[in-house]
Amino acid sequence: MNNALLTKWVCKWLSRRASLWLQVMKDRYGGAIIGERRCPMLNAHASHIFKGIFVEQQVVTRAFGWQVRRGDAVHFWSHRWSSMERLGDLAHNIHRIAISTKGMVRNFYHQTDNAGSWNISLTRGRLSIEETRQYAAMMERLYDFALNSDREDKLTWRPTGVSAFSVKGGYLVV
Repeated sequence: MNNALLTKWVCKWLSRRASLWLQVMKDRYGGAIIGERRCPMLNAHASHIFKGIFVEQQVVTRAFGWQVRRGDAVHFWSHRWSSMERLGDLAHNIHRIAISTKGMVRNFYHQTDNAGSWNISLTRGRLSIEETRQYAAMMERLYDFALNSDREDKLTWRPTGVSAFSVKGGYLVV
């Protein structure tokens, strides 16, 4: 099967999570959600096309990122939104000692009248040298960030520099 076209399926899957056909496919083939970190377990009845989609999703999801606006649909630690790398991977030691590891971006960002700040509570106050480096790198990534409560978070395709997916861009990734 054409890998670039499989990436197109994955893109549609990621952008239309509430669709009826997605719910039917999830119920039929094991309930795993494409785009999450865990690898789904497919049953014996899965078609070769559907199996191909799940194989390609591991490669393709690395090329997607979130454009955060409201911050209510994007997981702070596990989604790619501040760069091509997850914050949980960039600052894995900080993620390990964070009090909250499952919140959305909005849960960690506090807006005041004319400025915003990040509130990442840790289980301990004293950090090692490596943890301090990771914390500084993470804060440097987040420095210019601000939420926009008027617009929804948006999934974007990063390899071609255009937010919309293209089969040509999918071919470049695979």
